[in-house]
Amino acid sequence: MIKIVDNQYGDLVGEARTERAQELKWQLDEARAGLREGIVPDWVESSIVGLGLPRSPLVDAEVQAHIVTMLEIRHEALVDETRTFPLRVSILNARKRLIATFASTSASAEAIQSTSTRVNTGHKISDALELWKSIQRPEKTVGAFSRHAQQFADMMGDPFLESIDKTAAIEFRDKLQQWAVENRKTSSTADNVLVSIRALVNVARDKGWIPGNPFERLTVKVGGKESEGREPWTHSELKTLFDDPIWAAGKLPKDRKAGGAAAYWIPLIACYTGARVTEIAQLWTDDLDITPGQEVIEFRPDAERGQKLKNKGSWRAVPMHSELVRLGLPEYVKSLPEGHLFPLLPRNGQNGAGGQFSQWFGDFKRNKGFGSPSKSMHSFRHLVASELRLAKVTDPMADAITGHAGTGIGRTRYAATIRREAERLRPEIERLAYPGLTLILPVVRKPHDPEQE
Repeated sequence: MIKIVDNQYGDLVGEARTERAQELKWQLDEARAGLREGIVPDWVESSIVGLGLPRSPLVDAEVQAHIVTMLEIRHEALVDETRTFPLRVSILNARKRLIATFASTSASAEAIQSTSTRVNTGHKISDALELWKSIQRPEKTVGAFSRHAQQFADMMGDPFLESIDKTAAIEFRDKLQQWAVENRKTSSTADNVLVSIRALVNVARDKGWIPGNPFERLTVKVGGKESEGREPWTHSELKTLFDDPIWAAGKLPKDRKAGGAAAYWIPLIACYTGARVTEIAQLWTDDLDITPGQEVIEFRPDAERGQKLKNKGSWRAVPMHSELVRLGLPEYVKSLPEGHLFPLLPRNGQNGAGGQFSQWFGDFKRNKGFGSPSKSMHSFRHLVASELRLAKVTDPMADAITGHAGTGIGRTRYAATIRREAERLRPEIERLAYPGLTLILPVVRKPHDPEQE
């Protein structure tokens, strides 16, 4: 046995050896938990069946103990340099002889029925999903988890969670990788599915339905295309983007998803604040203070109005850039009754007004020659972050402007729910400048519906 194990693992070095040791540790933990809780994992049952032994609680327990010892030997062979594991081999051999004596005994019908019940009844991934949803979650997150749970059920035949072992978890991971390759999805996209399933199985574990989580530490590393991160707009690209009748002549698009005047203002606000498109699209008129010389835009949550932020650090007040003032944003606000800043912007759909506008902007920027997914509305956010860094704005101050999560003074002092604190950021916001970008005053400032022209 010792020689067999040494020969089996002799060629494993470095990361491969570590990864194999981790896999064995996961199996060992699950086997120990099963022995402790009186649960026979599916892969352990397969071993019992493969040995051709009669079934009884005593046989199950001894075989599980045998498997635990065997896994301990293999794991120690990989990680223990003191070579203490040969002692376990004698224990293993003794247990083999004990198990062999069970071959002449017969399992009771009651034991067989008990085992059958354990593997043929239980909880599904949909049960874990419903339990997870019992706590209030963001609508977007619930939608993603629901899709991922259904994908798991479709790929794996909707098994009982009690029957899933490490082998089945690895099988699902491999199927996700194959799905990603066949559908030209990035490995990150597929791994997001695995992360959701792991979280749901954690819920089942914490509820006591299962002893452990076989999906722990599994990741998807293979995909059908490379990940394409978001890139900031360059100054020349900004000139191309804004060289359009929307900004040159106030000619607003008729597409309902553009939201009338939203098509003019949302990209500009993003360009001079770095705010997320969802944060801008959900603004109300009273989120903007248009007092001359003290103009401020506040990004804040309000459940009654359907305003949400990504995290607590995103609640902030940002000085209105002088270019937005020059172009007439305060006058635009004055032209509106109290309510939505962009009243013509559709708000239905999973991602609300921001999602609707992003769809329109995606078509718009492609028509301007920017076909890569790396350029999007979110690229304005990266643009502002990059420009602030180049202008030597400190990280805490930059975080206070963009609402990035951080731990510096910007999170505690400037991220402000208090609008007067925003004045401290005015010198920093005015450092945003884009050479070559010349915008004229808009011909149209009111949120009229272009379809009514």
